[in-house]
Amino acid sequence: MNSKISISYDAIMRSLFFLVLLLLPFQDSGLSATPLRMFGLYLSNLPLVVMVAFSFFHSIYIHRIEKKDIFIMLAFYYIIFYSLGLSFIIGDNVVISLYKTMTNCIILLFQIIVFFYAIRYFDVIRKYIWIVFLIDIAGCLVCDIAGIDLGILIHRPRSILADNRFHGFSSETSWFSYTTVLLGLLAAACSKSAIYKYIYIITALVVAFSGGSKGTILCIPLAFFIYVLFSGRYRIWTKALLVIVSSVILYEVYIEFVEESFIFDLRESTSFATRASSIISAVLIFFHYPLGTGFGSFTTIFRDYVIQGFDILNQLVPLYVISPNEILSMMNDPAGVGLTIKVVFFQYLAFFGIPFLYLLYRVIKYLVKEFQGSKKIYIITLYFIFISLATFAQIYYDSIITIAALYCLNKKDFSSESERIHVK
Repeated sequence: MNSKISISYDAIMRSLFFLVLLLLPFQDSGLSATPLRMFGLYLSNLPLVVMVAFSFFHSIYIHRIEKKDIFIMLAFYYIIFYSLGLSFIIGDNVVISLYKTMTNCIILLFQIIVFFYAIRYFDVIRKYIWIVFLIDIAGCLVCDIAGIDLGILIHRPRSILADNRFHGFSSETSWFSYTTVLLGLLAAACSKSAIYKYIYIITALVVAFSGGSKGTILCIPLAFFIYVLFSGRYRIWTKALLVIVSSVILYEVYIEFVEESFIFDLRESTSFATRASSIISAVLIFFHYPLGTGFGSFTTIFRDYVIQGFDILNQLVPLYVISPNEILSMMNDPAGVGLTIKVVFFQYLAFFGIPFLYLLYRVIKYLVKEFQGSKKIYIITLYFIFISLATFAQIYYDSIITIAALYCLNKKDFSSESERIHVK
């Protein structure tokens, strides 16, 4: 009886995880304007909620608690009590702080759970990731080239309706371009055909460069540059030559694809001002709150530092008058909608300070050990992810699933190598 239940449970969970993968390209859904709020922002959340519910009841049924579950529970206890304690000390509304803390904890919990789902159902990723990549590419064909309106499935602000950049099944070109590169690299890593590997990579790069995301365009050659710089596979003269060549490529990419858009952004637009000001604000918050703001009091504390961050930015970039419009609109919103740090590394630095840095150090140390001597595509993809998350990207299921899949691929590669050596 138990075996039959386990087989049925596994089949249902695999099907739901396949849906999570298929919905990865649908980011910033219009459902976020409904009572679903954050759970409507990414359509992958819908099957994921069902997966979490099934996992919960299945765990109760078989009475299994693992060490990682205990660690995660203790971490969340710390987050909740620290967030609420700091809110009480600085005089925040405890009810609002409790709501923010619990919703952010649920979002963080889902991100952690997705990592373990991706490892457990890695065979689903390996078998079907190419379909997900094609769906992502179809986004720019359907929405950007054909101009088909998908209604509530995609949140399309008026500001981007006349934008000629690619957005796919998303509202921002940076989300779409970043996800496209990740899915293309992951599809190539999972493919056994050399021809398909090149097709996936070239298609992803062409779409990303056509999409116009400055962050994605710069992080691609930068990831290769860092790989060459730190790789132990090349002799010193070969490395020097490759560093020079990749530096020239990086410079040319900036001149051809980024410079004009970046200068326009400085003079007329708002994304650079908002992102850079929020990064500076995160550093200021870190020095004043070395253990972080927690989830509950972040918005209140961030309001106190973001204008300081903008003033410092103006001093650092004296040649241009930087637009504060987006920052002011966020500051004037009573609910603080959009009042976040636009880079995930600095967002969590502000949230949790020193504990976050320590955990990040442990994670990076573990990944360096695990991926030492791994395939070039794995390491470059990891560099691309971490550079992007440290500069412009928000962490989402595409990053988490890619890291988990690369971890599994790497394990299989070393396992296969060990078996071959053993046979010999």
